[in-house]
Amino acid sequence: MTEDTWGSVQHALQKSVGQNNYVTWIEPLRFAEFTNGVVRFEVPTSFIGNWVARNYKDQILKHLISAGANVNRIEFD
Repeated sequence: MTEDTWGSVQHALQKSVGQNNYVTWIEPLRFAEFTNGVVRFEVPTSFIGNWVARNYKDQILKHLISAGANVNRIEFD
């Protein structure tokens, strides 16, 4: 997975979750690394990381896989 892949996934998420939810919850995520099938995102606060994990992790994973990334798991740090 690359920054370009994350960029296309962000665009798809913006359409699927709506502008307000995107700005509040997805935009603050920063792609950190992709190693051994695990994508790690840096988050500004643990609250945001926990909230995104509970509410958007499956949707993010689905979009990443649809974009061609060989992702097994997502972590928010």
